[in-house]
Amino acid sequence: MSPKTFENVEESALIIETDLNSPTGKRAFRLLWCTLLCMGMGQSLVFSTLPPIARSLGMTPMQISLIFGSSALCWVFMAPRWGRKSDTWGRKPAMLIGFAGFAISMFTLPSVVYLGSISLLPIAWIWPLMIVSRVIFGIFGSANMPAATAWIADRSPRFERAKRIAAIGAAFGVGSMIGPGFGSLLSVFGMLTPFYVVTILAVLGASAIQLYLPEETKPGDHSGSEAVRPALKVSDPRVLPFIILAVMAGLAHATQVQSAALYFQDTLHLGLMETQQYVGVGLMATAMMAMFSQLVLVQKFNPSPRTMIHSGLIFTALGYLFYIFADTFILLVFSMMLTGLGQGLFRPGTNAGASLSVSRREQGSVAGIMGGVGAAGHIFVPFISMNLYVIKPEYPYILTLILLVVVIVYAAKNKVIRGSGRLNRQKPKAR
Repeated sequence: MSPKTFENVEESALIIETDLNSPTGKRAFRLLWCTLLCMGMGQSLVFSTLPPIARSLGMTPMQISLIFGSSALCWVFMAPRWGRKSDTWGRKPAMLIGFAGFAISMFTLPSVVYLGSISLLPIAWIWPLMIVSRVIFGIFGSANMPAATAWIADRSPRFERAKRIAAIGAAFGVGSMIGPGFGSLLSVFGMLTPFYVVTILAVLGASAIQLYLPEETKPGDHSGSEAVRPALKVSDPRVLPFIILAVMAGLAHATQVQSAALYFQDTLHLGLMETQQYVGVGLMATAMMAMFSQLVLVQKFNPSPRTMIHSGLIFTALGYLFYIFADTFILLVFSMMLTGLGQGLFRPGTNAGASLSVSRREQGSVAGIMGGVGAAGHIFVPFISMNLYVIKPEYPYILTLILLVVVIVYAAKNKVIRGSGRLNRQKPKAR
């Protein structure tokens, strides 16, 4: 594919409905940003708290990883479907479904742990029911991000697409940064209390979206008959290179996130409460750097997707290199900061590149596909990374570092990704 393809795609600068630069649009953006922050808080809370709790209940690293992997498997298959549905139903209904799934999952997961801890639930049932609670999130919670990303893309001209996608992605990162600290503060009332508070916040966020997020016209009403609209496929050459990047980098990210609590505990020889606190700091540092890259670097310099992809991959690889040799708390946190900086650039870069490569009527579909494949790494972690972790904790990170180097070379040579550097930097002339 020629780089000119990016300039020949159907122009997406026609902003439908609410203009995000208007007062109403800015309020709507802030509302959506805050609700996605809540989801980020919940996710980081699960990743920082669940592994040590599950280990204390006698679960193996493989079992713990399968809890996350089962959710990711559902996410991979369902996110593209919800993205396509949002193209016809509208973005807001899909977001509401996503928040409902998120709230139910955040309520049932700690409830299962609590009932098991007071012997009202047989021990043998705890692990399967924990998987069920995460599967609910994977099936229904996966509707949220594709719809939210497409809502932003609907209202963003090409020259601002990367910045706005990065900004909305930063909401999840800020939530990830706040989540562990939020959990530590509320854990004085019980380790499971933060889960229930996040559930309440999710319900309030969904109510606010229903009442105040504007969506005057369904996206499908702008693009003709649904029956003649071609389905965007994963194999589409316009988006396939971005998908390959997202899967490989997603595996690296999932390996770190799923095993961070265990790695901290084993490397630093920590107890249960210490592990929750220490890994919470690490995850907060990761999210802080992702937020910095998305809210400061991208907003100030407005780099092309190609630049974001290349720089993000390099920073992520450097982070894993330090992570392999880190043997102190400071070095572990520093390496996680590097990977956070890299992921904060890479993710919106791939999402913006894929969004700019397709037409306006395919924004929900491409957001769903990219959101789905981004979670694919969590599927492979239980069978690849965690089996390597049992042999030696450093082995999963050595493997992911090798994969990242391969991906860096692929991104440098691929014509489609190189073409994503040719963005229209100028605002369209007024007609």
